[in-house]
Amino acid sequence: MTHELIAHLQDLLAVTHWRGRIRTKAMFGGHGLYCDGRMCALVFNDSVYLKTDAANRGEFTRRGLTPFTYLLRGKPKPLSYYAVPPEALEDGAELAKWIDSAWQAAGRKAPAKAAAGSAARASGARRSRPSP
Repeated sequence: MTHELIAHLQDLLAVTHWRGRIRTKAMFGGHGLYCDGRMCALVFNDSVYLKTDAANRGEFTRRGLTPFTYLLRGKPKPLSYYAVPPEALEDGAELAKWIDSAWQAAGRKAPAKAAAGSAARASGARRSRPSP
């Protein structure tokens, strides 16, 4: 069913400015949706979750939409991806608006991560590597 849902999303977006700009990658039992190279959505267990941050999360929470959550050491761990509104799964223009918001959130997050990595490298911190 996940592949059918991804095909449905691509069909909806084919009539929008996102036509041909969406790529998918299998990961952790689900799929990541990349929009112009930014991971903007997760498809997992036949549900779609969009990237959020402090700037756009309120759009989701005001509508009662919930985050993607998994169990980490037996405790729920929510991620910054929230369920897509049901009506967006029926209308390409509506879905495109929500994807735009997720794409912007993914772009805002990327510079913060890059800056943190640069700071760690400047301080001499190194990534640990497993021994052979």
